[in-house]
Amino acid sequence: MSGPKLQHLLGVSVFSLMLLPLVLSCDSNRTMREIAEDYEAVISPLLQNLENIITESLKVADKSCTEKEMPVCEKDNERQFIHNMMCSHGRLIRFYKLERMKRDILCSLGHHCPRKQRCSHQHQRRKKKKPGGEARRVEEKERTEENRGTMEGGGERLDSGKQQGRERSRSTEAMERRRQCGLKVFVDSLKECYMSLAERHGDLT
Repeated sequence: MSGPKLQHLLGVSVFSLMLLPLVLSCDSNRTMREIAEDYEAVISPLLQNLENIITESLKVADKSCTEKEMPVCEKDNERQFIHNMMCSHGRLIRFYKLERMKRDILCSLGHHCPRKQRCSHQHQRRKKKKPGGEARRVEEKERTEENRGTMEGGGERLDSGKQQGRERSRSTEAMERRRQCGLKVFVDSLKECYMSLAERHGDLT
């Protein structure tokens, strides 16, 4: 399953399951019992559905994820672990359009991700010095020679272009596989930690 198709399925899954009749409270003083109830009513079916979609996607593509290790969720620290997972995987969450899931889980926890402090001096761009006249002439000469070689070796360049295209395709597939495996570890870690929390504070047996 390609990246865009998986993104669409995950986005639809999150939206449809979040329509369940439960209003998550964003109170910062929420108890572990309340968080466990949110998990059992809304978050558990959501994570299970995401896991099923990811597993099926990897199965269709004949891919497996064995190289990534799951982060350890310590008992009595599940709330902080889940919070850290949601706040430290922003790029992955944005790529797969899971912002709604992130917002609702953080709301259930009663926490929000800390704002990043940006220093003004980091945004100051340094102006690059333009090359001098001699350096510019050397650069133009090299470009001319490169173009001449391209015209003389058209057949070789065509073969090289095909090879580069195949390499880019393999690179794209490998990158998508890494993303999907990263998402699988992310979802599995959340599920395992939530189950630990629910076993001690909820009705899950």
